[in-house]
Amino acid sequence: MLGFLDDVRTGRGGVLALCGQAGVGKSRLLQEITDRYGAGLRLVTVTGVEFEAALPYSGLQRLCEPLFGEIDGLSAAHAQALRRAFGQADANPAEADDSGLLLAVSVLALLSQAAAKAPVMWVVDDVAWIDEASRAVLTFLSRRIAAVPAGLVVIARDDEVLSPFGGVLLTVDGLPDAPARDLLMAAVARPLDPQVRDRIVAEARGNPLALLELPHSIAVTELAGGYSCPAEQSLPETVEAEFRRRLDELPVASSQLVMLSAADPTGDPALLWQAAVRLGIPAVAGTAAEATGLITFGTRVLFRHPLARSAAYHRDTAETRRAAHRALAAVTDPVRDPDRRAWHLALAATGPDELVAAELSRGASRARARGGAGAGAAFLEQAAYLTPDPRRRTSRLLEAAAAKRAAGAPTDAAALLAEAALGPRESRQVALTQALHARLAFDLRRDPDAMMMLLTAAEQAAPVDPVLARELLREAYAAAVFVGRYGTPDAISRIAAATVGLPPLVDSTPRELLFEGLLMEKLDGPAAATSLLRRGIHGYTDEPASQYTLGDLWLACGAALDCWDETAFLDIAQSQVRAIRDSGAIVSLPVALSYRSLIAVHEGKLDDAQQLVDEAARISDELGLPPMAYVDITIAAWRGDEARVERIAAAAEPDARSRKEGRLLTAIEYARALLLNGLGRHADAMTASAPAAMLDEMGFRPTVPPEFIEAAARSGRTDLAVPALRRLSRAVEGAPDRNWAMGMLTRCEALVTDDPDLADRRFRESVERFTATTLATEEARSRLLYGEWLQRAGRDEPARNMLRAAAERFTEIGAGAFANRAQRALAASGERPRHRNTRTGAPLTAQEQQVARVVAGGATTKEAANQLFLSPRTVDAHLRSIFAKLGVTSRRQLAERLAQAPSAD
Repeated sequence: MLGFLDDVRTGRGGVLALCGQAGVGKSRLLQEITDRYGAGLRLVTVTGVEFEAALPYSGLQRLCEPLFGEIDGLSAAHAQALRRAFGQADANPAEADDSGLLLAVSVLALLSQAAAKAPVMWVVDDVAWIDEASRAVLTFLSRRIAAVPAGLVVIARDDEVLSPFGGVLLTVDGLPDAPARDLLMAAVARPLDPQVRDRIVAEARGNPLALLELPHSIAVTELAGGYSCPAEQSLPETVEAEFRRRLDELPVASSQLVMLSAADPTGDPALLWQAAVRLGIPAVAGTAAEATGLITFGTRVLFRHPLARSAAYHRDTAETRRAAHRALAAVTDPVRDPDRRAWHLALAATGPDELVAAELSRGASRARARGGAGAGAAFLEQAAYLTPDPRRRTSRLLEAAAAKRAAGAPTDAAALLAEAALGPRESRQVALTQALHARLAFDLRRDPDAMMMLLTAAEQAAPVDPVLARELLREAYAAAVFVGRYGTPDAISRIAAATVGLPPLVDSTPRELLFEGLLMEKLDGPAAATSLLRRGIHGYTDEPASQYTLGDLWLACGAALDCWDETAFLDIAQSQVRAIRDSGAIVSLPVALSYRSLIAVHEGKLDDAQQLVDEAARISDELGLPPMAYVDITIAAWRGDEARVERIAAAAEPDARSRKEGRLLTAIEYARALLLNGLGRHADAMTASAPAAMLDEMGFRPTVPPEFIEAAARSGRTDLAVPALRRLSRAVEGAPDRNWAMGMLTRCEALVTDDPDLADRRFRESVERFTATTLATEEARSRLLYGEWLQRAGRDEPARNMLRAAAERFTEIGAGAFANRAQRALAASGERPRHRNTRTGAPLTAQEQQVARVVAGGATTKEAANQLFLSPRTVDAHLRSIFAKLGVTSRRQLAERLAQAPSAD
């Protein structure tokens, strides 16, 4: 391909045909090559679209349009032919060229004239969808382009479509197994069973698009270990009819073999042929089966597509499927693979069978122990259906519902709960049913009604299951924190009263100590609860993280923030992310990732934080959970990206108000204040943060009050800043040894005091305190405020030193608004601003170059994502980095910048 580009660049025209299946990466390969090596070429790209295929010359018009500036230099006949074909002149029947030859020659003339100034390369993607009239002209050109410094690249899935163009044919194949596995694992948030992973990789045949899309069409339980039947897919009618036609034509033995293959998720040929012998299927049956093109028998048994496997499985009778599973169970090793054997036995059962049900229950325990939440849920569900005893069946249904919830399948969990409610239930099972209903409600809604459901369930569980009641009370407290300002006024009092009414604990676990400390804090203030809170927080890092609930995660991370303990906060967040990934309890992962990203923000690692936030958002979207906008909007505020802050707020704020998620409103108000303080619009920042500053919300004490105090003090409203400072002082009473706490308090004291000596000492202490932490953003803030204060005091030299250090640190972090604020202050001091932005001017990565060119060409985020096989959020993340590196703030500016000076590799 590089030789082809060199030929075009040096005046030798030619044709290159790229062939490969949909999604294999033909377009992306060409994009990569032209981005890296296409300098000096005038590139024109069009893509065939189905709805234009019937419009004569529509494709040709799009190719020629960028060259229309050359049309006046053509002969009158050629120019008129082009204008007439493209609707720019009235048709004259007397001059019509029925053969199309005049138009084809005119296009060649136009291309030759344009290429004389700079070599031209026309790229036609999905050429099969280009209208027939345009393809005829392009075929004409392909045989005459050798003498013109121009290239024609045609791309299609079928080499027969490409054959009329001649030229060099290049077939693009799929990825090898190793990079295919890497791509698959990058696209799947949950753990994958190795056998299932390898089957998906094999069936995708290296196709990048298939590797990205297949996991989303497969059930949670199948991803976790193949422990589900192939889903009965809703296929397009023509595809379904074709699959069934091929299967219906098979001999009986071959049909049975295909059905048996569909029932085995491992694709193990040795296992398959052993099972086939038990069913009396001869080896020769595989020949006819392979002739259908739907299945191949080699080192692995592979279907052409998962939909073909589904069609093969569901076209047979239930008894045929049961016979297949009986045969597979008989040949599966009960020692090496007891779980899969139990699964096949379950699918072969004709009615309740306690022996199989008990084996499935044991399999569920094994699956959960190795991190297979989805597989455990599938085992428990099947065990419940096979359980003869009604009460035991109810118990297993409730276990299965809890496992489905943890695996991120709330709809399945709710269905299992509904079935459990129909059977006989003991008092404890009634309480557990209510608990699961409440937990599901809060997973999906996070509103005050769901919070009250948790509290009511706890109160009703107290007489029959105190342990469950205590768990629910902790979750209700966490939920009350989440709904914030919309919470019921007496909710915390009810939680405290219900907790006191429970039997005392013999030994308090870290989470119990933490919960007791949180209740004490509400009643007696932060100082009284410090000891209990610290013991609870630090105990979290010593205990296995896998045993904690989502509510425990919120409480532990929030308490660590309120205790100003960044080290414990990081340890808790990291251990929770690891534990959740290992366990497969994916429903908790978005919250854990958000907390982990928050500490990255404080450390000034905004790119790392954004990657974690994007992953959390993708998982939330996949599971149908409320979006996690908290840290996303904070990152945008630190970057100084006002448009993005308002875009996120516009999407999240109405949703938060309708669901009454008060904590999200606080996050939005804080982010706006942070942004506005960075921009130097302190009065607006004070207004933005005032509602949140009046609240005392868990996890926001280190951020919201200081933001309001700075805004009020810099706006001349010390009458408002002083009461807020008193509240902040109370919040740090229990943490006088914490550098974070004292760094923030002394900074705010310096902002409010009228005593210049005291202000100087407090600012200096704040800088020193933050320098001893990993909190890069806050250290830079203290340096900036101190430098501005020194400047106002007329101490120019120390002011410049402090402002220069702040500007450099903010620039390093990528905090654009604050960096500009520091630079403005430096300029006011008489120093010429230094542009040492390590982000602006940095070279774009190869991926960023691709995104930049596609977006600069007018593609929307979604269109760019589809073209580059990325998620829309990943495209947005790349754009933020691109804008920062190129120093632009809009797509229009990006296009102008690339047109002036394309980014070097």
